[in-house]
Amino acid sequence: MKRRQLDTAGQPETAEQTALAPLPVRLSVATLNVWTTKDKPGGPWPARIPALQKVVRLCNTDIIGVQEAHPEILAAVDEALPTHARIAPECEADSACWTTEGTIYYRKAALELLGHGAECAGSFPEKPNRRLFWARFRVAGAGSVLFTTCHMPWQGSPSEVLTGVSARFACSHAVADAPKRLSQPGEAAFCVGDFNESFGP
Repeated sequence: MKRRQLDTAGQPETAEQTALAPLPVRLSVATLNVWTTKDKPGGPWPARIPALQKVVRLCNTDIIGVQEAHPEILAAVDEALPTHARIAPECEADSACWTTEGTIYYRKAALELLGHGAECAGSFPEKPNRRLFWARFRVAGAGSVLFTTCHMPWQGSPSEVLTGVSARFACSHAVADAPKRLSQPGEAAFCVGDFNESFGP
């Protein structure tokens, strides 16, 4: 990637005129399936609050992609990570998806949010609010990075059990195509998530 150049008038070139500047810092990213509020091996939801908060504090990553979000769980993570912001649009068509399926946390001191969105509606069987969630950040004023997170269909979903056909095949193509449309030339990109990789043949 090229560094930003000055145009003939001595002004910084636009994104259309030059590639994005290189990333001069290391970023840490994580993916976290928070298991919604259903009973899980770790116990019912309220009992998991201390463990969840301890995990996110210890990891202390710059960006976190969350799956199986729930408002109560997100409130607990918000409390544990005062240094981070959570993408929580309130007036968009996909607003509910960001609190009931997935979201993205980012370190406020290191990253500037430039844009966000939710893609691939309809690609996740039996999960109307599930999406590929994405965000673009400026890193330390030096360049931008695209971050995406998703939750692939489970092998035990009713449609897969009934048909024997993996729902992850078509879903993975949709998820892979989205960053190609969203990314800018020379931009670093991450894709994290719970991919439910098959345990069968």
